[in-house]
Amino acid sequence: MNPDVMKNMQEQIRNFRLPHYEEITDVGLYLDQTARYLNSYLSGLGTDTEITTSMISNYVKKRLLKNPQHKLYSREQIALLFFIALAKPIMSLEHVHTIARTYCGFSNVMSFYESFRGELFRTLYEVFSIPADEDSSEETFSPDQVLIRSVVTAIAHTIYMNLCFQYLASSEESP
Repeated sequence: MNPDVMKNMQEQIRNFRLPHYEEITDVGLYLDQTARYLNSYLSGLGTDTEITTSMISNYVKKRLLKNPQHKLYSREQIALLFFIALAKPIMSLEHVHTIARTYCGFSNVMSFYESFRGELFRTLYEVFSIPADEDSSEETFSPDQVLIRSVVTAIAHTIYMNLCFQYLASSEESP
């Protein structure tokens, strides 16, 4: 692959961020606001991550999410929607539901989301060959963390492949 293309992809990943759990708005968002909020973070990844209001409504109907209170979506629901949006292109909604329902053995959504978020960024940087800013020490992972790492690895590789195909398609269109 062209080194400039790789640098562009690496820069795209460096610019991507998901908020920490505590940074996710907790004022309660209506359905359309929730979709816009999620998409403002997920845009530009080269995956099928765009969230629509009908998708969110379907996730509630399928019980991937709790019903919104007074038509407002909470921080907890938004955190789970970030996970659902990134996991659904690579696994069935049934599997997404299983993971979301059990929170991979973690006691609450905040712990699950922060573990998912951290693992996503570590894996994205590894997949895209971006040097990590933090020290990498040997860790022992629980079975639940291994499951999350596997899901996140699949997400990161899907993002990598989609960006590769995007850049390849755009280079074929250029004269």
